[in-house]
Amino acid sequence: MSRARIDLAALFVVALAVAHSAIGPCRPRASLLPTARPAVNEAPAARLLFFGRLDVNTASAKDLQAVPGLGALRAARIIEERDRRSGFRQHTDLLAVPGIGAATLAQLRGYLEIAPPLQKAAHIGP
Repeated sequence: MSRARIDLAALFVVALAVAHSAIGPCRPRASLLPTARPAVNEAPAARLLFFGRLDVNTASAKDLQAVPGLGALRAARIIEERDRRSGFRQHTDLLAVPGIGAATLAQLRGYLEIAPPLQKAAHIGP
């Protein structure tokens, strides 16, 4: 192996060590690994870590409990309010959930996303 290759390899190892100490370990992102999906029975916390955010309009109570700041009671209240209003349309709709105020909402914004709720299809036919 030539001296230049050894120097290049050593430089690469040093750069990785510096990057690791500066930003921490790298985690796979869904956009980088489009075929990688967690198993269906995998823990909700792992799905949250892998995908980054949960859709409030489709998440289960177990999924919501994996979000920091949400326990079983708040998760149940979110689902109750979601069902009552047929889905959330924006983050501020979560303020209607008992136990979620401005400070909690600010904390949750990084973990939750709100996709438009699905509309029931109109019946077309005779």
